[in-house]
Amino acid sequence: MVRINKIYTRSGDAGKTHLIGGVEVDKNHFRVAAYGDIDELNAAIGLAAALAKEHDVKLIASALESLQQR
Repeated sequence: MVRINKIYTRSGDAGKTHLIGGVEVDKNHFRVAAYGDIDELNAAIGLAAALAKEHDVKLIASALESLQQR
């Protein structure tokens, strides 16, 4: 069993987060949403590449892996 300890800062985050470069924005800022969307897309591409490998479709698997690296 894995036990996860809860961590509390007691100050909250007031709905803000810090981006690369130290910029503080609201968590619903378009850049934060874009990072999440790109992360989900990358996961979907990875799944598609894995399935292509599993079904021995090497050309597609290779193209998807190359896309992920970019």
